[in-house]
Amino acid sequence: MIYRSILIAGSLFAGSAAANNLQSLKDEIRSVATFYATQSDEYLEDARLELEPLIEEISEYNDKTLATDQLPSVVGAWKEIWSNEREPSPFFLKIDRSQVYQVITDQGYFYNFSDVKTPLGTTTGVLRGTYEQDKGLALAIEFTDVKLGFGGLKADKNLLSFASDIENGRGSVFDPPGSERTPNGPVGIRGYLENVYVDDDLRIAIERDLGRQVRAIFVLERVQTVQK
Repeated sequence: MIYRSILIAGSLFAGSAAANNLQSLKDEIRSVATFYATQSDEYLEDARLELEPLIEEISEYNDKTLATDQLPSVVGAWKEIWSNEREPSPFFLKIDRSQVYQVITDQGYFYNFSDVKTPLGTTTGVLRGTYEQDKGLALAIEFTDVKLGFGGLKADKNLLSFASDIENGRGSVFDPPGSERTPNGPVGIRGYLENVYVDDDLRIAIERDLGRQVRAIFVLERVQTVQK
C-alpha cells in the first residue's frame, strides 16, 4: 500500500513537472517569437536559430501522429505571431506582418488574410488554398487564388465568417490589377504544412517544399476575430 502510494505520488509529480515544462516551453517560444516580430528582416536567421531547438523540444509533446487525428485541433482561426515566410511580391506592396491571419476549415480549404500597404492606402490581402491530408502530420497544400479587399482588415471582424463569405461569393473582394496578364502571385505553389504542435491556444507549423525541405516556420495563436 505504501509502495503503491509512492508510485501514484511519483506519477502525479512527473505529470505536473511535464505540464510545467510544456507551459515554460510555450511561454519561451511566445516570448522569442514576439520579440523578433518587432525586428527587421535582417534578424530572421537569428530568430530561426533560437526557435528551432525550442520547436524540436515542444514537438515531443504532440501526441497526435496522423493529420486526420490532429485536424480537429488545427481547424479554426489563427493569428501569426512570427514567421520567416517571405513570398516574393511587387515592390509597391508590403504586407503588415503584425496583421497576418489564417483560417483552416474542415472542408479542405483555407484562407490567409493580411493587411497589405500600397501607395494608395491599405488593402486586405486574401490568399486561398486547398489541402489534402498527407501521411504523418502534414497537410499537402496548394495556393489556388489571390484577391484584394477594399481597405484593411477591420478590428473584431469574425475571421471564420469572413472566410465563409468569400468562399461562397459573398465577400467584397476583387482580382489584383493585372492579374489576368501576369503570374498571379503564389497561385499554383504547392508544399506541405506540418503542424508540429497544436493545442487550444498555440500552434507551430513548418512549411516544406515538395522536396520536404523546410521553407518557413510559423508561430501562431488561436483567435476568433481580427486583433487590432
